[in-house]
Amino acid sequence: MTKGKRFFSARESRYVAGDLTNLLEEVKRGATSAEVGVDCLIEFYKSDNLIFERCDDSSGWIGDVYRFIAVDIFIELEENYTIKRALVDMITELYTADDYGIRIHLIKNARLFLPKPEMRTLANRFWDRALLEVNDSFEKRHWLYGVCSLAEQLQDAGLYEKACRQMRPELSSSTHKDIAQVYLACDDPETALVWMNRIDSTEPFQIDEREKLLLDIYRKLGKLDEEERLL
Repeated sequence: MTKGKRFFSARESRYVAGDLTNLLEEVKRGATSAEVGVDCLIEFYKSDNLIFERCDDSSGWIGDVYRFIAVDIFIELEENYTIKRALVDMITELYTADDYGIRIHLIKNARLFLPKPEMRTLANRFWDRALLEVNDSFEKRHWLYGVCSLAEQLQDAGLYEKACRQMRPELSSSTHKDIAQVYLACDDPETALVWMNRIDSTEPFQIDEREKLLLDIYRKLGKLDEEERLL
């Protein structure tokens, strides 16, 4: 398919997704080793631009193959992949380009196939790459978004906050909420509350989500009076 010129319509995308799924199943069954299987999956992800340029995937069928099925098979094959550091190298190279927002889904599931030391190495690599890019550029935000995903999985709220600040020094109310959410998930409700208190209470955006998060924070802190006030 990647060698042809035909364009596939939205109606045909379901069948393209089926063909891609069958290809992935063949890789899983036919891989003679974890290394061979993972190498094939990396090449499969590298085909994303060619596939999406020639398909109308408004239905999302093809995207789901990359986002879910390919990730699941990658995790299954990687379980017996012995050289984790080599995997860090491959994923860094793969994530260099992600025009269709597909490859990030491997990063979002890194905790399922990388030990914490390798995840930390990957986060540091992404951070270093971000610092090489022009401020406020798409490329810089791309790498920092990867750092945020890894920091959340590592339960490193400080790194998550640092990446958000580097991405946009003027933080939005939404980003304040996201940072608070990560601090709470990292069992630091005090800092989470500090971040929530920085949001203008009259800001209407995401108000329901913010109030739910505040409730969770107050419960964690045992502030029953504040909890009752919100209910």
